[in-house]
Amino acid sequence: LSPVPPSNAKPVVGAGAPAAVAAATPAPAPATATKTSAAAPAQPAKPAAVGAEQDLPSILDRIRKERVASTLQPPTVVNRGSPPAAPDASGADDNLVTTSATPAADRDITDHAYDMLLHGQYEAALELYDSVLKDEPRSLAALLGKATALHKMRRYAEARTFYQRALAIDPENREALTNMMAIIATQSPGAALAELRDMQKSFPGFSPIAAQIAMIDAQNGNVAEAIAEFNRAIQLSPENGLYRLDLAIVQDRAGMQREAALSYQSALDLLGGVTQLPMPIEDIRARLRYLQSR
Repeated sequence: LSPVPPSNAKPVVGAGAPAAVAAATPAPAPATATKTSAAAPAQPAKPAAVGAEQDLPSILDRIRKERVASTLQPPTVVNRGSPPAAPDASGADDNLVTTSATPAADRDITDHAYDMLLHGQYEAALELYDSVLKDEPRSLAALLGKATALHKMRRYAEARTFYQRALAIDPENREALTNMMAIIATQSPGAALAELRDMQKSFPGFSPIAAQIAMIDAQNGNVAEAIAEFNRAIQLSPENGLYRLDLAIVQDRAGMQREAALSYQSALDLLGGVTQLPMPIEDIRARLRYLQSR
C-alpha cells in the first residue's frame, strides 16, 4: 500500500488510491452473437480499483501550490469538533472552535520532513515530525506527516492512531480518510467491510467509502448491496466516471444488460477525455455496442 504524502499547509490513495478489494470472477460473456451483431466483446474482468477522487499527480500539484501559499501567511489549525478518535494530546476542548498559528521554525522543520518523506527517508522524517509535535501537538501537517511515515513503514496500528488524531482536528481531511481506508483494506474482506461501515457512519459524505464497500460486496456475490453502495457513491460524487464504470461492470456480470448499457454510456460521457483508464476505452465502447444490439 502506498499512502499519499501530506501537504505542509493542509495535508492522500486522496493519495494514492486505497487498495481496492478485487471483485469476484465475472460470468463469461455470451459466446455467440445474434444475427444482427458481432461476437460479444469479453466483459471486463473486474471493476476498476476504487480510489480517491483525485489522482496522485493532481494531489502533488495541489500540495506544491499550498506550500507556496503557506509562505504568505501562517497556516491555521482549525478544530471543528470530531467523531470518536484517539485522545487529543493538547487537552483542548473539542467542543470549541479554535485556531492556532504554526510557528515559522516548525514550518521549516515540516518542510524538511516532507522532502525526506518524498525521498523515502521515513525514519528521518519521523524524527523531525516528532520534534514538531513535541512543541505543537495539534500541528495538522506534522500529524499527517507522521501518520504517513508510519504507514510507509507498515506500522499500521500506529499510523491509524495519528490519522485519527488528524481527523479529530480536521474531520473532512481527505488525505487522512483515504489513507485510513488503505489500512482498513489490508484486513480480511469481512473485517474490512465491518470497519468501513462504521467509518461510513462517521463520514457519510465521503464517497470512496461507499465505493469500497461496494467492491467488497461485489466480491462476496452480494450484487444488490454492491449496486446500492455504488449508487450511493455516485450520488455523493456524480462527476466520478469510474464509479459509474464499476457499477456497469457489476450490472453486466449480473445479467442486467439494459441497466449495464445505461451505466456504460454514463461512464463514457464522463470519461471520454480521460487518457488513463483501468481498461482501454474502446473495449468499453465495444461492450456497450454489443449490449445495445441485444
